[in-house]
Amino acid sequence: MNYDVVVGVGCSFMNGDRIVNKDGVSIGKDVVASKLLAEKLNCDYVHMGRTGSSNERMFKNIYEWVEKNNETGHYE
Repeated sequence: MNYDVVVGVGCSFMNGDRIVNKDGVSIGKDVVASKLLAEKLNCDYVHMGRTGSSNERMFKNIYEWVEKNNETGHYE
């Protein structure tokens, strides 16, 4: 099966908050699960994780993203 895009939606966990390297530099957005999955599947990645997002906000964000990006090949 081929995939076009992985969309990472969520709260601070999916935003990569508080993930730092051994020098204390934030690397969270580079090692979140959704980005690593996109790399493994060799497809595009859209980061929509936001600190403090509620379940309602996450659902609204993904719904709006799908409505806006129903054509393959270009993602906002």
